[in-house]
Amino acid sequence: MTIKKTRKRRQHVKNLLVPVLEEHIWPLLEPEGFSWRGSLRFWRGNSSGRQTLEFAFRMSRKRTDPVLAYICPRITVRKPGIGEQMRRLLGDNKKMKNDPDVLLHQSVGLVSPDRADTRWILFDEEDLSDLGHSLGEYVKTHVIPFLNRYRSCRDIVDGWEAGDERLGPPPDGWIRMVAACLDVGREGQAAKILWSKVWGKAELREEYRHALARLGIDPALGLRDDPGSLPGAESTSKTRSPL
Repeated sequence: MTIKKTRKRRQHVKNLLVPVLEEHIWPLLEPEGFSWRGSLRFWRGNSSGRQTLEFAFRMSRKRTDPVLAYICPRITVRKPGIGEQMRRLLGDNKKMKNDPDVLLHQSVGLVSPDRADTRWILFDEEDLSDLGHSLGEYVKTHVIPFLNRYRSCRDIVDGWEAGDERLGPPPDGWIRMVAACLDVGREGQAAKILWSKVWGKAELREEYRHALARLGIDPALGLRDDPGSLPGAESTSKTRSPL
């Protein structure tokens, strides 16, 4: 299939989805303070932080596949302070693979209690009504409560510490958790996470030498100690266990 045909098919699916979102999703999100401009993306927040709910989709990869599109909504939480903490941890010269301000980016399908990674399948235009009702019910029951629970960096750190399995791994994994803990003033917890991940791993200790120094941990000490102990960081001994 040519690129031109693929773009045409994608635009067709988008044109089908927008009215569905207008009828079934927008009435749910508008009272919650979200904004929308007739696209596949809804958002709320300001310069201190922003949540996005995007109804992304992918096309079938096989010509014989009867599916028109797979609807895979996703949630993104951006917090500018995280980017600054990441730069302090990694140093200005270290290239970050992902947007440094993104704290959470995951499939909507993971926020239900069973974490079934739900997705929605659109076969043809006759499915639009059922699709709208299904999406609307899921957003009302699971997505809105999740978005309201995790609006800030502190909310998400609390969720990680509480073991909320609905929270997917953040971009760049554990180092993003370290930055989040620093952003909410939990330096002891940040140090424990960092040391637990680099303990016994010379390459990682070297890679994250700047971060270790930032948290007052001497990577040359305590190499045979239990990973729960922090060389050169006695003030962290009363913090919680690593995430």
